[in-house]
Amino acid sequence: MSAEQFASYESVYTALQPPAVVGVSLRKPEQGVGDTGTWGYTEPNPGPASHVGRRAPSYPPEPTGLPPASKADLYATMLPDTEIDGGTFGGTEVRAASVRGDSHRYNNECRQDAMAVARIGGTVLLLVADGVGSQPFSHRGSNRIGRLLAKQMWQMEPALRASLQERDETAFSGLANRVVADAAAELRGNAEREGLDPRTYSTTMRALLVPVDPEVRVRGFVSVGDGGLSRLRDGGWTSLDRSADGGPVLDSATDCLPGPYRHAYARLITDGLPGDVLVLSTDGFSLPLAGEPELRSRLARQWGGPDVPGLAEFLWQAQVRARSYDDDRTVVCLWEGR
Repeated sequence: MSAEQFASYESVYTALQPPAVVGVSLRKPEQGVGDTGTWGYTEPNPGPASHVGRRAPSYPPEPTGLPPASKADLYATMLPDTEIDGGTFGGTEVRAASVRGDSHRYNNECRQDAMAVARIGGTVLLLVADGVGSQPFSHRGSNRIGRLLAKQMWQMEPALRASLQERDETAFSGLANRVVADAAAELRGNAEREGLDPRTYSTTMRALLVPVDPEVRVRGFVSVGDGGLSRLRDGGWTSLDRSADGGPVLDSATDCLPGPYRHAYARLITDGLPGDVLVLSTDGFSLPLAGEPELRSRLARQWGGPDVPGLAEFLWQAQVRARSYDDDRTVVCLWEGR
């Protein structure tokens, strides 16, 4: 590897270091401390014990046991229960959170979801990943795919950014598929070097590519496997996880990295407006959002108002619980510049 290549990879590695706040355990704020939404609605910040629906979830609201260390998988016990991150660029603001699910907490299992928020050249990568629960090392796959995707993206970032600027969906799809395929190949190599079947690393992935330039309002979306992409506009929710003909984005919800998968789904989002909120998530968040009207209403008030929540406030809001939805939950929100 040349010195120039090493410097490039080192820059990507630095950009993808863990967020400044990890392993967080927060208490519910005092009564009366709240937020004002689009319609003047005020409520206390929902703490970890808050839930939607008539019946409370059956699991405890806070972490209990820790994943035990083992010689075979020390990595699992080092993963934090919770991650939060965020930033501001090009007139937009980002908030991101990944929280271990109630069932994983109860069973002393690690979080299999992961996320990445990183600036690569003139483009910001926002990513969520969901390790396939039936595979024993899927948490390794989900936590590594963000770094590998960013590393491969570094090589083609100027071309990717140009495809967004020119609204060239064909070019974007081809470039995005090359990046994903190269990252998948490297993830497969990681598993094989550790003497593991690559299928044990299986993870879904979905990402938004957002130019730093505030004059470019096009966003690139690429995904393999299930999850969600929604838009909050004027208090209403719209799923963007649809192809141009209105059909499902994916032929099969079992697609995953490093494989098997046929191709990554890639599209451009060209109809965004100032004030929109794009919500990228794993299915631990997208399923309750689709299935619980009370959750949609609550988050529309909290995220559709004039102010973007702080990191801690966003975490309280994103982890509001719902009975029967006990999977890991990862969500990244992009507030388009007003």
